[in-house]
Amino acid sequence: MSHTIHKKEQLLARARRVREQFEQIEGALDREAGGEVMHLLARARAATARLMADVMDDHVLTNLVDREMHPEAFNAEAAEHLLSVVRTYLR
Repeated sequence: MSHTIHKKEQLLARARRVREQFEQIEGALDREAGGEVMHLLARARAATARLMADVMDDHVLTNLVDREMHPEAFNAEAAEHLLSVVRTYLR
């Protein structure tokens, strides 16, 4: 993945937001704000899942179905179907 990441700045920005969410969780734990902690954890989990889906999309589409880079790549339609299922699962 390190050799080619599409939308790198967008992914970095999303990762920074996830980090900020975990910092908010830490603060809420320090304040012993149980209800707030649960809401923040749910938001952070969703944000992490979205980040994972984006990174996985990039990896699959770049490394497994890029016909220029990998002419022997498997069927792009099958890859899209797989990504659709995984995106649904991660949400």
